[in-house]
Amino acid sequence: MSADLSDLYQNVILDHNRRPRNRGRIPTANRAAHGDNPSCGDQCDVFLRLDGDRIAEISFDGSGCAISQASASLMTTQLKGRTTEEAKKLFEDFGGDGGGEAGVVANRIEFDKIRADDWRGQGVQIAN
Repeated sequence: MSADLSDLYQNVILDHNRRPRNRGRIPTANRAAHGDNPSCGDQCDVFLRLDGDRIAEISFDGSGCAISQASASLMTTQLKGRTTEEAKKLFEDFGGDGGGEAGVVANRIEFDKIRADDWRGQGVQIAN
């Protein structure tokens, strides 16, 4: 990786860590999932409001290192407005079997398993 590309990568990660996009719970979420990385302690909750098969809103909350938090922030910016099929394709292209710090987001939160039932009664309003 060139020095310029490495600097750009570091700046993007630092920016998303310092000023995360789409952080916090969506009050109208109708899907949610939790992911964690037991080897390092990273935790991430993802909240979605699907409108049909399109991701109308997406957010995250959690704790962990700069890379895991920046990864969650970047993920939300890339998925908002996409269909669930487009999102699944992005996860596959990204390397859904994952690894490394970004794994807490892309690896542990399996898109097919984000179901409304998972978060009923846990502070997330679920639309019927």
